[in-house]
Amino acid sequence: KNCISVSPLNKYGIPQQPIQIIHNIKGCHAAKMNHKYNILFVTSLKEDCIYFYYLTEFGILKSTNQTPIYTQKKSGPRHLVFHPNYKFMYTINELNGTIDVWSITNEGNLIKIENIQNINILDCQISQSYWSADIHITSCGRFLYVSDRILNTISLFHVNKDNKKLIFYTSYVTAEQPRSFCIDTDNCLLIVIGQKSNKIVIYSISENTGELTKLN
Repeated sequence: KNCISVSPLNKYGIPQQPIQIIHNIKGCHAAKMNHKYNILFVTSLKEDCIYFYYLTEFGILKSTNQTPIYTQKKSGPRHLVFHPNYKFMYTINELNGTIDVWSITNEGNLIKIENIQNINILDCQISQSYWSADIHITSCGRFLYVSDRILNTISLFHVNKDNKKLIFYTSYVTAEQPRSFCIDTDNCLLIVIGQKSNKIVIYSISENTGELTKLN
């Protein structure tokens, strides 16, 4: 439908009829709230851009004064995560296998978003094709992981403690077509869903390095 809708929840947490629908966001794959700035970020895979909206106290999304931010052409921004301090955002690009790092600042009530890094999910190894999917960061903000469905990999990056840029560490061959994965709240486990393999793979996460060890 290429749209994003806003639905209030009743007291039981059940979504009600939408109170707002924003159309013409082509290939909108993800929408996540930055709680520090009260802004909803929405990826538009087919437009190579990311839209952002203020959330009003009435639950209505309001356009900001800034234009959308654009990624590289034919990169296809798909999913996004925020650093725990909410001052940085990481987006995985489905079509060219890269991660964009963005700094987010508030200058005189004007939100400024700047691209500070673009890095390949395989570091120096370049693939002829990518189908990157999911991206997550540990709640401590030290380790970031991304998945790719053609390469069947989970890549691990270390997050620089000063500028929050990414440093490639290693990659792991995992369940076939890893479309989705998650990290538990204690940063102890990473769980991968292989869409084509019909399997779930569970890894432990090293507290010191973020390295993954297959458990089951």
